[in-house]
Amino acid sequence: MKRPPLVSVVIPAYNAAVTLDDALKSIQHASNPLEVIVVDDGSTDDTAVVAKSFPDIRLIRARNGGAARARNIGIEASHGEFIVFLDADDRWLSGRLDGMLNLFTVDDDVEIVCCDFMKSRDGVKVTSGFEQHRDGVAMARRISADILVWDNAFEALCRSLFVSTSTAVVRTASVRRLGGFDERFSIAEDMDLWLSLAREGKVAAKNRILVDKRDTLGSLGSDQDRVLTSTNMMLASFSRRRGALTGSQRRALRRRRSELYRGIGYCARCRGARLQACQSYISSLALNPSRRAARGLLAALLAPNPTGET
Repeated sequence: MKRPPLVSVVIPAYNAAVTLDDALKSIQHASNPLEVIVVDDGSTDDTAVVAKSFPDIRLIRARNGGAARARNIGIEASHGEFIVFLDADDRWLSGRLDGMLNLFTVDDDVEIVCCDFMKSRDGVKVTSGFEQHRDGVAMARRISADILVWDNAFEALCRSLFVSTSTAVVRTASVRRLGGFDERFSIAEDMDLWLSLAREGKVAAKNRILVDKRDTLGSLGSDQDRVLTSTNMMLASFSRRRGALTGSQRRALRRRRSELYRGIGYCARCRGARLQACQSYISSLALNPSRRAARGLLAALLAPNPTGET
């Protein structure tokens, strides 16, 4: 009987002593042989102490350099054929890896395997990832009730980022070939890598909630204006950094950047930054003309302080 491949679990952790224990406990009963690597990203709390309390955990201590650098350190140190990422404030649910590696062979050229995830706050489910990102999920081809495949994965991910870092499974060789996460970005570095892999192949998913992605106050993703701006900057340089795109991929990227500029314009209106709002809506219209961007521009000119926008 063929032995199952080794899977490396890479966990970047910065001042994560409060949540890391739950994260590590959640992976203890995985069905695959695991190599678990915690990269302490220059923590000043007891993150390292928590990691060391688990005898089978490999701890790497590094100077603080951000999640992208910490994940890259873990990638380079890993020995598994596959890598699974887990953020230190998230946790696996029962059956997280069951059958997931088989999805790499469910269709040709699968580069990413993922799953649905639960977004929770204070232990209470807020929504599911696939429900929140249903526009991108709707572009999948259904193999069965439990398996989805995206043939045009790049376009689908531009529509909506349904791959969360803690749900992704990738081939170690593929990630290393692409140079891992781009450390110039502290936000959207995950989207950059998923798009880079999707540019070359497909995404497959287990259509089940197998990860609990916990929403914590003060996380980078909680600053909406910063997320939109940083994501737009990453996409603006994507083809220059990662390589040429097809016509369909270029159009999908332009649409996503247009949507981001519209969101940036709305955030600027909320702050009363009328000039920035107008400039952002104009940029949105230049990339992909839409009625929503046009209405936003008109509203910014006439009523810069919104109570809501449709």
